[in-house]
Amino acid sequence: MLKPPKPLSIRDSQTLLETENEGTLERAIKFAGPHFRRFGTHEIDTLSYRVGQRYRVNCRVAHLTHPNRSLSVQADRSIKTGVVTTVRMILALVAAVTLIACGGERQFTSSASSYRAQSAPIVVSEPPNEPEPTPIWEPTPSPRVSATPTATTPCSNGVAVPSPQGNPLLVRDCEVLLEIQSELAGGAQLNWSVNRAVDDWNGVSLGALIPRRVVALDLAFRQLSGTVPKQLATLDKLRYLDLSGNQLMGTMPQGLGVLSDLRWLNLSYNQLSGEIPAELGLLTNLKELRLASNEFNDLIPAELTELEDLIELDLSNNQLRGEIHPEFGEMTSLKKINLSSNRLTGDIPFQLGSLTNLKELYLGGNELRGGIPAELSKLTNLESLNLSGNLLTGVIPAELGMLSRLRSLTLSQNHLIGTIPGELGQLKRLSSLWLGSNRLTGSIPKELGTLGRLEILRIWGNQLTGTIPSELGELANLRVLILSDNQLTGVIPSELGKLSALASLQLEQNGLSGTIPVQLSTLSELRYLSLGSNNITGVIPEWLGDLSNLEVLSLWGNQLVGEIPVGLGEIAGLRELRLGGNQLTGMVPSNLGKLADLEELGLWGNNLQGQIPSELGELMHLRELYLGNNQLVGRIPAEFGRLHRLEVLSLWGNRLAGTIPPALSSLANLLEKLHLGGNQLTGQIPSWLGSFARLEELSLWGNQLTGSIPSELGLLTELRLLDLSTNQLSGYVPPGLDELAKIEVLRLSGNRLTGTVPHL
Repeated sequence: MLKPPKPLSIRDSQTLLETENEGTLERAIKFAGPHFRRFGTHEIDTLSYRVGQRYRVNCRVAHLTHPNRSLSVQADRSIKTGVVTTVRMILALVAAVTLIACGGERQFTSSASSYRAQSAPIVVSEPPNEPEPTPIWEPTPSPRVSATPTATTPCSNGVAVPSPQGNPLLVRDCEVLLEIQSELAGGAQLNWSVNRAVDDWNGVSLGALIPRRVVALDLAFRQLSGTVPKQLATLDKLRYLDLSGNQLMGTMPQGLGVLSDLRWLNLSYNQLSGEIPAELGLLTNLKELRLASNEFNDLIPAELTELEDLIELDLSNNQLRGEIHPEFGEMTSLKKINLSSNRLTGDIPFQLGSLTNLKELYLGGNELRGGIPAELSKLTNLESLNLSGNLLTGVIPAELGMLSRLRSLTLSQNHLIGTIPGELGQLKRLSSLWLGSNRLTGSIPKELGTLGRLEILRIWGNQLTGTIPSELGELANLRVLILSDNQLTGVIPSELGKLSALASLQLEQNGLSGTIPVQLSTLSELRYLSLGSNNITGVIPEWLGDLSNLEVLSLWGNQLVGEIPVGLGEIAGLRELRLGGNQLTGMVPSNLGKLADLEELGLWGNNLQGQIPSELGELMHLRELYLGNNQLVGRIPAEFGRLHRLEVLSLWGNRLAGTIPPALSSLANLLEKLHLGGNQLTGQIPSWLGSFARLEELSLWGNQLTGSIPSELGLLTELRLLDLSTNQLSGYVPPGLDELAKIEVLRLSGNRLTGTVPHL
């Protein structure tokens, strides 16, 4: 049981009181009802009280000295029983008992610390005859406020608070803010000063009613780096508190639970840790609670389910654990729940199906198990449902097709089985459908082709079979179609050419056959075309060069023949070009060097001939270059030394000759993989390779390299693979190779080396 504060403010709704659940006395004050038929917003039918030896009721300045006794009340049946209701009813009871003891109903005024009535003091007491209960917790009382500010009070200078004599409570608010300024701001700057009016302070807003009080504190994205001060709890008229988007650290104060007027609490995007205080369950007027993107790591307090007026609850992107309380299903005012990206376990409570006002439900990125409750189909106002990234099993309930207002359905990255229900075709408002990375089987329902508002369809990473329905070509608003990594067969439907809004078409890693349909040439908005790892035949169409918005073109791992179209070098915004693993012939087009934004060029595993164009050295944004396993001849272009962003250079399995060009030494800062094996390179292994601090793989096998192994290779502390086999190397194996702590593969065979192999 909670211990009443000393002194107790009788009408202050922030006071924390709680009665014992058992042992309620029946000593009723029947005549109290008419005087207090309505206190605040709660009806009172019958009042019960017990006065202990240290209850003291003083009507001139009424307060309650610690009684160590219980108070209780019986509420109207229409009022929900519970801790929060009991607290409010007890406040009403104390006021009623005080008024009755003072001789009936009188005029009074109240403040955060005093209650005044026009009557003489009356003391009510009874002999002590029962043991005192042991208190569990006692809230810290708010400081008393002097009715008349003294000249020594900084906020009473007439500038910060105009007419301070007439508004002592705003003076107190001012003093509180000055007290917490340095603790809250940390290294940031706030213009809070007694030489400036409070309502002109950063983020501070006053209410319109007289006397004016601080009602809002909005310091979002102010680069605050301190902590959340516990003194905020003394701003008892605060309705809006937003400290989001800062670098606040530490724990969240428990005392915020006394701010009974609070409507909005947002501490998201900080670095707060520990537990979410259970006392927040006392904020019964709260509409929105946002604590997302912090480091809270305890259970979700069950007391939050007492927030009956809550509209939005966002606890996402923390480290919260435990199960989702089924009692959330009783919070019928909720319109949004976001518990995503935590470590929650257990089942999804079917009771959530009772939240008929709910519009958004986000539970993704947890460790939830079990099936998707069919009861969620009762959420008739639901617009967004995200259960992705969990461990959910079972089938997709066909009942979800009843969610007629649904706009976004995300069930990807689970362990769902069975077929995709055709009933999903009833979701006529659906704009986004994500079912990727599950274990779904069967075919793609043609009913999905009736979803006229659909913009995103992602069903990658399943075990879907059959053909791609031509009905998908009717999705006039479709922008993203991803069916990759399934077992789809047949040809690419020509009807997809009608998807004029399509920006991304990804069909790779299936069993698709046939040629690339010419109808796709009309997709002028296409930015991402990925058809890799299929059985597509024919040539690379010339018209691909006309898709001027293309950023990614991936046709690797097919059976394409012919030459690389020169027109591909005219797609100015191309960032990734993957044509490896086909049967392409001819030369590498030199105009590929005009692709100034290119970051990846993959032409490996073809039958390309001729020399490597030096123009590729103009690709200043290139990070990965794969030309291996072709029939290229000539030297490695020295111009590659200008590729200062290069991380991977793979030229293995060609007929390249000459030495390793010294110009490559300028790649030391970023290069992670250097594969030059299987060529006809001569000369020595350059000692400057030892300066490649980030190098993880060095493969020079199958060349005609001579000389000794440079001892500088022992400086490559990140090296995992070193393959120098099948060359003409001689001399001793450098002892420095013993220092390669991360080495996993070391191949030195097929040389004329002496000495011992390093013990790795």
